[in-house]
Amino acid sequence: MIILVLEIKAPATAAGMEEFIKSIGLFIISFFVIFNFWYERTQDYLEASAINEEILGIDVLSHLAICLIPLATKFMMSYENQTLAVFVYGLLNLFIGWSTDIIRHRLVHYRLIEVPEEARGGVIQL
Repeated sequence: MIILVLEIKAPATAAGMEEFIKSIGLFIISFFVIFNFWYERTQDYLEASAINEEILGIDVLSHLAICLIPLATKFMMSYENQTLAVFVYGLLNLFIGWSTDIIRHRLVHYRLIEVPEEARGGVIQL
């Protein structure tokens, strides 16, 4: 995230303030979206006793997609076809959420995390 801040150009004149404020806003949006994904994944991995190559591979793809969040945010805010830009942003978020869910499922499937008894209600154990 620090690298994203370094990309923001400090305004030299009052005329550049609008672009500067827009850039700060884009950074803030990207920061919180990325932080949310990071926090969720950290919680999963703190509970895991280990991970395997399959989970690591999915995690690498998820990291790749997370790295694209700032670009997708900028694209959404500046591209002329807003519908397409929002669709691309949504697909990216959908893929990241989907990969996070798959990682959780695989952690449970391989019994690398303990599922509390109350969370198992109505779920068939594998």
